[in-house]
Amino acid sequence: RPRLTLENLGKHRSFAAWTYLRGISVYFANSSDEFVVRSSASTAFFGIYHISRDLTRVLIGDLIGPVREAMLPALSKMQDDPERLAVAISNILGAALIMATAISFGIAVTAPELVLVLLGDQWGAAAIYLSLLAIGSAANSIGEVNQSNFVTAGMQKTSALFWTLRAVASGLGCITAGLLYGPSAIAVTFTVISVLILVIETNYLFRAAKVKTSLLALAFRPLLAGSLRPPFLEFLRCVSVAR
Repeated sequence: RPRLTLENLGKHRSFAAWTYLRGISVYFANSSDEFVVRSSASTAFFGIYHISRDLTRVLIGDLIGPVREAMLPALSKMQDDPERLAVAISNILGAALIMATAISFGIAVTAPELVLVLLGDQWGAAAIYLSLLAIGSAANSIGEVNQSNFVTAGMQKTSALFWTLRAVASGLGCITAGLLYGPSAIAVTFTVISVLILVIETNYLFRAAKVKTSLLALAFRPLLAGSLRPPFLEFLRCVSVAR
């Protein structure tokens, strides 16, 4: 019959500590650019920047984020079957890439129209920041999906350390960009750092989980489709103007 035991208390304490660190790091990694802009710009301008960040959270994070919640219980059933777990990790990341690329590239291209429709003319200045931040927010959303992959692969500590790296790199990068250039550079820096760390993190995960599919093979078609979207939409704009 079940008995209360403290035999695995150390493991639970370690898991809880790394989970706590990861939670804090996720918050700072996703908000470092806003902290820098808030400390160096007027309240009115921060409102413009903040609304663009809120739009990326709603339009990207809230669509991709729920995938993480459903993944953990499903992947936990595959812990004793490494080959099946590796295939599942590859498939889930491929699906997340397709979603994130389609949404973020679409937002980046149509940011002025989105802001106009959703918020009105008075928030038109937020469009440029929405465009610059969309891909970075999508990269961090995929990074949050990767959390479940790391946990089920027994690498909770590694996941926490990668998010700590994100938080530190984003913070230092955004501070430097803000001091040297300005808000647009802060947004670009946030996006570049988010994408670079996602690539490093996912490559590490694939090697550790012995995923046979390469990251480049998974990302090639979604990225190709996303990169073709801007010229295609511009072509449609020209056609509509011509008519």
